[in-house]
Amino acid sequence: MGVRGGGLEPEAGYGSTVELWLSNAVRSTGAVARQVAGLCAATVQQRRSRNTLLKPPPPFCTNVELTSMCNQKCVMCPLTAGNTLSSQNRGHMTSKIWAKVLPALRMIGQVQWIGYGETLLHPWALEYMGEADRHGVWSSLATNGTRLTEQTCAALGRLQHLVHVTVSVDSLDPNVYRSIRKTPLAPVLDGLQRLVQHVDKRKITVGSVIMADNVESLDGLPRHIASLGLSKYQINVLHEHKGKHFGGELGPDARAALARLKFACAASAVQLVVDVPGRLDLNVNDAAAYRATYTDAPRDGLTRRCLLPWEFPFIDKDGNVFLCSNATGRDSEVLGSLHDAAFMDIWHNERFQDVRRRFLAAEELPEACRNCTIQPLGLHQLHEYRAEILSQPAALSPGVEQDVVLTVRNAGRAMWRAGEVAVGTVRPQDRASPLHTQGWLWVNRVAANPQPVRPGETTTFSMRLAGRTLNEDGSAPGQKVCGEAFQLVIDGKHWMAGSEFTIEHRSPRNVGLDWLLARWPSGQPVT
Repeated sequence: MGVRGGGLEPEAGYGSTVELWLSNAVRSTGAVARQVAGLCAATVQQRRSRNTLLKPPPPFCTNVELTSMCNQKCVMCPLTAGNTLSSQNRGHMTSKIWAKVLPALRMIGQVQWIGYGETLLHPWALEYMGEADRHGVWSSLATNGTRLTEQTCAALGRLQHLVHVTVSVDSLDPNVYRSIRKTPLAPVLDGLQRLVQHVDKRKITVGSVIMADNVESLDGLPRHIASLGLSKYQINVLHEHKGKHFGGELGPDARAALARLKFACAASAVQLVVDVPGRLDLNVNDAAAYRATYTDAPRDGLTRRCLLPWEFPFIDKDGNVFLCSNATGRDSEVLGSLHDAAFMDIWHNERFQDVRRRFLAAEELPEACRNCTIQPLGLHQLHEYRAEILSQPAALSPGVEQDVVLTVRNAGRAMWRAGEVAVGTVRPQDRASPLHTQGWLWVNRVAANPQPVRPGETTTFSMRLAGRTLNEDGSAPGQKVCGEAFQLVIDGKHWMAGSEFTIEHRSPRNVGLDWLLARWPSGQPVT
C-alpha cells in the first residue's frame, strides 16, 4: 500500500507492503520450496489444531536481539539508560542460545534482526543470518551503519531472503548527529554508500528517530537519499521514555519543520513513511487529544489497540521471550525462556494467554503496556474486526485450476465495506503463492468480499487456485503435502487474528519471483 511522492504514509504491519515481496528476489532453485516445505510437518499440524484468540497460530514475525553491545550512546535508547534486562548484563547471544532460536525462526518464517544493541557487532552475526537464510527465513535488518564494511555489505547482498535493511541517520548535520549518537556521521554515510553497491536499492530505507533534538535538520536528508538512488525515508516517533530523551517530544513548534520535510521528500521523489502517523499528527496538532489517546493510562473499558501479543514477540540475546521490544525492562516481563521450553509452548503458555485476555477484556494491563505511548486507547481491533471461518476449501487436486469457496461470518462490531476484507498470503505475510492464478487480485491477494457484510452476516470469497502439475523447469511437483497458509486482512489496518486457514497441496519445488512476474499482468496491487 503506498502513495509515492512524499505523502505521510503508515507502514501497514510487518512486511505488508508489496515492496517487501518485490524485493525478495528468489535466485536459487528451490528457494521458495524451502519456505513452503519449512512450514509443513509440525507447523501444519499446529495450524490444524483449534487455534483461538488466546492460543493463536505462530506469530508472523519476531524480533531477535543478537547482542546487547553497541558502539553508540544514543540519547533516546534504553540501552544507554540501562533499562533493558539484557543491557544489565551486556554481551552476545551464545551459540547454545542460537541453537534454540533457529528452530523458532524456521517455524515462524520471518525475523527482524534488531534489538537494543548493534546487530553487526556480534562476531557471528553474518553466519547466523546466513544460516536462517538458507532455511528460507525472510529477514529484515536495522543497523546504525557503523559496521557496513565492504565485506559485510557483500555478505548482506548474498542473502537471498533479506527483504529490508534500515540504516539509521538521525541528521545530515554532523554536530546534530554527534549530539544524539555520540559518534561521527561520516563513517555511517560511507557505509550507506557501500550498502547500495551490494544490496538491491528497493530493499534499503534510511530512518530517523524524530525529536526536538533533530527535527529542524531533517529536511536535508531526502536529497541525499535520492542521490543514492533510494526512494524511501522513514521517521520513527519517540516510542517510550526509557532513554534520556531530554524532553525530546515534539510539539506545535515542529509543524513548520515537518512541512519542510514533507516538501523536501516530494521534491526529491522520496516516499516519506511514519511509523505511527496518527500519534505524530496529534503530537504536533492537538496536545489534549494526544494525551487522552496515547499517554493516559487505559480507563473506562478502553484498552491499548495493540496486536503485538498475537503477531510480533521479542527474543533477547539470552533467549528470553517478551511480549514485544518495549516490554523488556523487568524480570516480570519475561514470558518464557528458550532455555526451558520450545517457542510454541511459550507462545501458548498461561502468561501469554493472560496478557491476551487482558487486552480483549479491557482489564488491567501489564505496566509496560499501560505506560506504552505507541498504541492508542480504544476498543480493541479484534472486537472491531473479527472473522469466523465457517467452511474452507479442502485439499487441492494436482493438474487443474480449481474454483473454491471460503465462507466467513463477520464476528466483529464493524461492517465490512465491499472489497475491504481480502484473503492474503501468510507464512510469511504477503509472499507470492504457488497457488496463484490470473483470477487473483494480485500475487498475494486472492479475493475480496464482493458486497458489504454487517456484523453477524456471512459472506463467501470465491477463489481460483492452481493445482500445478509442473515446476518452472518442467519437472514434476514435489510429493510432500504442504499447507498453503492464508488469512483475512484489512489492508492499511491489520490482519485479522483467528482467521488463518490452510489449504493442502503438493508443493512445486521451484516457483521463482521472475517466473511469477513474467506470467502476471501489469498493474498495481489492490490495497
